[in-house]
Amino acid sequence: MQYETLFAEADAARARAVSQDDPVAERIAWEDALAKLNLAEERNITSESKGLRDEAQTSLDALLGIIRGDFQPAVSGLPRGIEITAMAAIDTEIFLLDSVNGEILRAFLLDSGYQYDENFICGRGEYGGKSVGVLVGLKALPKANAMAASVLGIDDRGNLLYCAANQVPQALSLQEPPVGFKEITAISLDSEVLYILDALSREVWVYGGQASTFINYPTAFFENAPSGLENAVDISVDGSDLYLLFADGHLASCTYSLLDTVPTRCINPATLIDTHPAAGGGDSFGQAHFTQMHLSTPPDSALLLLDPKSQAVFRLSPRSFELQNKIYPRSDHEGPISSVALTAMTTNSAHVLFIAQGGKIYQAGDVP
Repeated sequence: MQYETLFAEADAARARAVSQDDPVAERIAWEDALAKLNLAEERNITSESKGLRDEAQTSLDALLGIIRGDFQPAVSGLPRGIEITAMAAIDTEIFLLDSVNGEILRAFLLDSGYQYDENFICGRGEYGGKSVGVLVGLKALPKANAMAASVLGIDDRGNLLYCAANQVPQALSLQEPPVGFKEITAISLDSEVLYILDALSREVWVYGGQASTFINYPTAFFENAPSGLENAVDISVDGSDLYLLFADGHLASCTYSLLDTVPTRCINPATLIDTHPAAGGGDSFGQAHFTQMHLSTPPDSALLLLDPKSQAVFRLSPRSFELQNKIYPRSDHEGPISSVALTAMTTNSAHVLFIAQGGKIYQAGDVP
């Protein structure tokens, strides 16, 4: 009897939703329908409740720009006990940073999917007389580079490790800035320029390169660092635009100035905007806590922000910070992904989105 009463209330909310011309009122009605369904399905689950849930969720997704990705297991053969906290992907390879062992793992694409490469070497050790410590960051490299490498790793002391399949890694040490390195937090690579985020030093160090080697002396990106830079956790760069993500989840954007008379300027925090009419100008980002960001490849480049707890990837326009989509795993309970928080994400040029959940990797194709 309780189920019947609550289901009738959910069905009445559905009737209100489909009769609305105002997208905000429609959204509120669908949300009410789902809330009543949640209560009803605590008592009983029927084909009618499942059908109404699918209709309500699909309608809400369309109103709010939500995409439900069909994520499937991506890599077979991964070792146990790993924790993937960063990834980089190219057309036929995925590179995974395992924070447990401080090393980079590789998987390569076969007809049946990605296979873990157990012979790949890319971790701490002695290489050509140079000592490399625990790796804390990674970036995929352009195909044409002087080191014939596919991926670049870095330790917290500024030692670079170049790795490729069936190859012994090669190490190079960055020239230290005048104050040395305190703690390298993250790196970004853009057009043969390497950016090093040293949060505790409150600076981003810029290394010009040639063919992916970075032997030059660094320059400082900032004259006056933005407030709270010591709490920055991630960095992305596209041309003169630099993006910083902070431990509290907020985003800042900085534009580098080539003119001595015009300082490099930052917007901190950057204001994120949801232009979907059904959002009603409300705070669509209030519950999100972003921990990682990634710039997808041109020509339709977007700034992706990972909200691990809700298992969402927010897709934003890089300069206006307008929300384009929110990408979630499929909402049914039959998908392969558990409710545990995500730990990393990346994309490749074929619009495949990869997400990590501890030691497991999932992929969804045809993502915008």
